[in-house]
Amino acid sequence: MTYFFVEFRFHGYPKQYLKGLIREVSRKFRVKGNIKKRIVPHMTLYGPSQTTNIHKVLTAIEKIGKRYTLVPFKVEGFGWFDGKGGKAIHAGITASHELEKLRQELAEELSKISTPQPWDARRDYKFHTTIAFRDIDQKFNQIWHYLMIKEAPYINQHLLRITVLNKDSKILRE
Repeated sequence: MTYFFVEFRFHGYPKQYLKGLIREVSRKFRVKGNIKKRIVPHMTLYGPSQTTNIHKVLTAIEKIGKRYTLVPFKVEGFGWFDGKGGKAIHAGITASHELEKLRQELAEELSKISTPQPWDARRDYKFHTTIAFRDIDQKFNQIWHYLMIKEAPYINQHLLRITVLNKDSKILRE
């Protein structure tokens, strides 16, 4: 079985803003969940998952991706949820109809040739980019309060390319 993960990597100002915010929260509250390696602000589109045929996965992603150009969305405000590894704090993403449709098509196609996560099958998928997670449960209230007094982000962005990572978080294809 081959592991893979499908994401959008932020670029330009949104990348710098999110990277700075992740670093700021990490340093101020001494949490490491989102900075173990290097900081790569991203939005998950599918997975993590496993497949017996990575070439079919890459072909399916390329086929679907070619149907879309400059998919708009907004980075807006902050949110949180309880994940299986504990609480997570994120910057919210307001998806356009095109982004919702792209992710839904990816999930439908890739679920046929890989092992989907429970959230991959959901139509009400919560788009987000993680700011802090894993080791934040004891500090959640402090971090949340800190973010609530900051100016919330409102950034227009376009999905330009889709990135596929392997189990070592190395790019397989964009």
